[in-house]
Amino acid sequence: MRRISFTGIVFSAALIGAAPAMAADAPTYAAPPAPDAYQVETPNQDDLVLELGVGGLVSPRFEGSEEYTFTPYPIIQLHYLRIPGLYETSRDRSAIYFRPSFRYIGERDPSDERILRGLKKVDWALEAGFAVGYETEYFDAFVAVRRGFNGHEGWIADLGVDGIYRPDNAWTFKLGPRLSLASEDYMDTYFGVSRRESIRSGYRTYDPSGGIKSVGLAATAEYKLTEETTLYGRASWDRLVSDAGDSPIVKAGDENMFGVGIGISYRFGLDLYD
Repeated sequence: MRRISFTGIVFSAALIGAAPAMAADAPTYAAPPAPDAYQVETPNQDDLVLELGVGGLVSPRFEGSEEYTFTPYPIIQLHYLRIPGLYETSRDRSAIYFRPSFRYIGERDPSDERILRGLKKVDWALEAGFAVGYETEYFDAFVAVRRGFNGHEGWIADLGVDGIYRPDNAWTFKLGPRLSLASEDYMDTYFGVSRRESIRSGYRTYDPSGGIKSVGLAATAEYKLTEETTLYGRASWDRLVSDAGDSPIVKAGDENMFGVGIGISYRFGLDLYD
């Protein structure tokens, strides 16, 4: 196949707006909210209602790669949170939301694939930041901003708008465009070719600028097996463009990136203060 992220009040505050993240070289994945989220149910007056699970993603080994790999990822979804006297999740779906945003990018070694021969090794990187969005019954718009640590020290911004369709109480579908921007530090780390690397690899010297990195389309589907158990599916396509798409590394590989994932989660409530 070719290639196409305590305790008491401190613990609670850390979970405000928490969202699912896909591991390895994949964007943060926000699981679709449950169909009953118009009026969030808080059984037994629980202070925290969470959804936790695990999934797997088939995606390119790295940006520009022709090879695909399977990576597990966690699913974390916050449905309700109450901090007495300080904060309570809105029961109205039509609202602005905030959440953490994370992404893990695995190590890129010259021995991983033929198109990397002669290039420098890039260590694993962790990107951390936040996302802000606005969701209604029929659409969800968001922007996520992250800074890299270890493997790269650049900035990434992901933007998206999804249309939402709920044919019944069990199914939820989302579909919409994606746009990803990256700083010059990020682009140089993953798409640049230094003079020394040019001599070793045979690629021309390349010094990319920051800007638009990729455009694409993402789709998610959710099916409630029971009131507590949910099955998730995800498919995406992204195309490296601009300076990223013009990189000799990408030209030797593939500018199109496809991803397919599936996961399962369980929803439960906690009483934090009694």
